[in-house]
Amino acid sequence: MWLSRTHTHASIQGIRQVNTAINHTVTIQLNSRHTDWHPIIHCAILCHITGTTPSNKLDTRTWKIPKYNMLADEQFDQPGDIYLIIGADLFYEMLPSGKRTRPGNYPVLQETVLGCKLSGRTPATTTQHDLQHTFLLGEDNSLEHNLNSFWKVEPVDQSTMTTEQQVCEQHFITHTT
Repeated sequence: MWLSRTHTHASIQGIRQVNTAINHTVTIQLNSRHTDWHPIIHCAILCHITGTTPSNKLDTRTWKIPKYNMLADEQFDQPGDIYLIIGADLFYEMLPSGKRTRPGNYPVLQETVLGCKLSGRTPATTTQHDLQHTFLLGEDNSLEHNLNSFWKVEPVDQSTMTTEQQVCEQHFITHTT
């Protein structure tokens, strides 16, 4: 099934003020496999959201995840692509109540309308050379903001001028109105 794209001009700003241009959006209905939750959401279309997450297979044998919990992603421990990030506008709508924690560096098991999700720390099972990823996106669709950013002049360091350049500059200042 093909979704109908809508042409748009927007920008998503991420860490270190890196801007990503958005040219198309699509509207979808998100359906939970576990509840009757089914919001209609507007999604920005990007070539890539992030790298493979997690970067390595997680060893979950000691995590003691209760069998009765229906996970939102049964393959959360397998490296894979991220296809959708749900924004903060729906975050609290997804959380009915139950949060379960256990002592140590274990993730939090949180009930959601999409099934239980795991997030947070994980026990150290890999080397120190592995990468950890944190994602934060903010959106500013304001055309005025984007145009102002485009035209903003960045400060330029004053270079040291030669004696000849200083004389020329002084002559210009003195004889020009």
